Amino acid sequence: MGLAETSTGQPHAFLWTAADGMRDLGALGAAPSIALGINNRTEVVGGSSHAFLWTERAGIVDLGTLGGRTSCANDVNDLGCIVGVSQTAESDRRGLPVTRAFLRTPDGSMLDLGTLGGEHSSAAAISEDDGGVVRIAGHSHDAAAAVRAVLWTVRLG
Repeated sequence: MGLAETSTGQPHAFLWTAADGMRDLGALGAAPSIALGINNRTEVVGGSSHAFLWTERAGIVDLGTLGGRTSCANDVNDLGCIVGVSQTAESDRRGLPVTRAFLRTPDGSMLDLGTLGGEHSSAAAISEDDGGVVRIAGHSHDAAAAVRAVLWTVRLG
């Protein structure tokens, strides 16, 4: 899993298996794509202008954003919970898009995980379901704009 150039030079997400070798997972429109996370069900997540989920059955699926222009999925657990980062519709004090960590639940809801008082956050990894609870590792800006490590604990359902 990762990124490789197609025969036309377009960067695309790929999945490698012993049975099929390197497989192009496609992209959302004309945007490049990259695969960043995979679970034990061979569900792949990544980014291609928007966060995506790729499955054998559905192919590449656009996961949307938290209201902004771009998003990227970084990890997926075996339950199908997906984490990543998305722009919102807001701008920060420098006029740049605000970015927020998100959790996409198996029912398709995309939840803003918030920050430590600053304007930006990002989620990098998610645990497996532990009795209806997942833990999400990432980082967030605090009120002074310092970057801090974060561990979010989210009860599902």
